[in-house]
Amino acid sequence: MNRLLVLWFFVFLFVGSACNTYELPSVGAEVGSISGTLNLYDEGTTIKGGSGGVKISLEGTNPLIYTFSDEFGRFELKRVPFGSYVVIYEKEGYGTFRYLGEEDDGKFEHRSEVVNSKIPHFELGEKSTTQIRDVSYEKIAGGYRFFVITNPGASQSGARYITFFTSPNPEVDKENFEIIFTHWDYSNPQSLFISDGAFENMLDQVSGKGYMRVYGDSYLANHYFENGKHVRPNLNPVSSEVILLERK
Repeated sequence: MNRLLVLWFFVFLFVGSACNTYELPSVGAEVGSISGTLNLYDEGTTIKGGSGGVKISLEGTNPLIYTFSDEFGRFELKRVPFGSYVVIYEKEGYGTFRYLGEEDDGKFEHRSEVVNSKIPHFELGEKSTTQIRDVSYEKIAGGYRFFVITNPGASQSGARYITFFTSPNPEVDKENFEIIFTHWDYSNPQSLFISDGAFENMLDQVSGKGYMRVYGDSYLANHYFENGKHVRPNLNPVSSEVILLERK
């Protein structure tokens, strides 16, 4: 009996001392973790052998809270104060991707009721190496045929991706546009048919004119919406000149 009492005494002493070392988090210092996964692709449809080395950071934190993805594309940001954040994905050769949550123009919510907030899985592509050399079009039955010459050119071994931006404004570019669409092909020049109705939608209904600029793009454009604008960070900066669109 005496041995049993001694044993219980030491168990109680150990538990009591362990409890005394625990400190509750101070007010305003509540933190959790943010984790997610990603895959990296080339500018086409080929997944990379590894998805490591992507810097994931929380914009506006001081000191900056960041980490890097491992070779499997996994990452975890630890001891992050609960709040709203823009999550930045960066790696050399890739357009910077900004995650602002599931609502347009919002921020990702790291909530106190979730110990580990999960970010959706993303697939990120490399910046485009496709430069636009020339764009022309002709009237055919039922619509218009556009021709785009790129460098490097597309081939049967690899498609090239191009994105069209149109607007009634002659200052059209990747940031100022009304209509956007992407096309890919395995030939050079690339050939794209646009119906009469779709062509009319690109024109100003008073002047009968519209304007277009074409950029090389990637299969995964890393696009997102911010401040009401559609952002495509993987576009090649060597675009076409502004093309005047008129009925023929």
